[in-house]
Amino acid sequence: MIISEKLRALGAEAERELGGIFADIDRISEINTEKVLDAFREAEISESHFAPSTGYGYGDRGRDAVDAVATRIFGGEAGFMRPSIISGTHALTVGLFALLRPGDVMLSVTGRPYDTLTEVIGIDDPNGDGSLADFGVKHEEIPLTASGETAERYVIKKSEVLLPPVRTPASVARKHSRVNTRITGALNTIRTFLFSTEDLLFQSRTRGMPVNEYT
Repeated sequence: MIISEKLRALGAEAERELGGIFADIDRISEINTEKVLDAFREAEISESHFAPSTGYGYGDRGRDAVDAVATRIFGGEAGFMRPSIISGTHALTVGLFALLRPGDVMLSVTGRPYDTLTEVIGIDDPNGDGSLADFGVKHEEIPLTASGETAERYVIKKSEVLLPPVRTPASVARKHSRVNTRITGALNTIRTFLFSTEDLLFQSRTRGMPVNEYT
């Protein structure tokens, strides 16, 4: 293969300029790899956990152990991993259909969802085959700015917002992770709004705050 010296020089320059970004990606990858390995170690996963079971799988120790790994990795109250979940969109679909009910509003805070998820939500075809829209779940979006950032300010009319009954913030935050704390704070803000007479103002606090690690 013949590659001109000009292209080689451009490639080398690009690698130098992006070196810091690539190094940061490698650092995050190492941190999260350690987290996953620690989760397997703490759950004491061994070859015996992957032996096949029979019947309905009641008391399947392998399944329970791997579920414990998922819980530890993501810092949740519970979790599960299954080979039958074939993609990220499939996993999101399971979660959305489990949590949302007719009349609920799904709010996308980073603009329009990606293409295959729009079909699950029913954004373009609300009369499709079994989408969330078919079951009466509404969808709202907070658009991104021209530069691809979350909008600094966005107002949603109170009449357009409907939240389902959920557990108390105390139970939601039993796992004191940063993620759950932020979710609980958002829920409290929205509930406060529902009992007020004002429209809801969303103001982004993410500008200049790099999200580098998942802890």
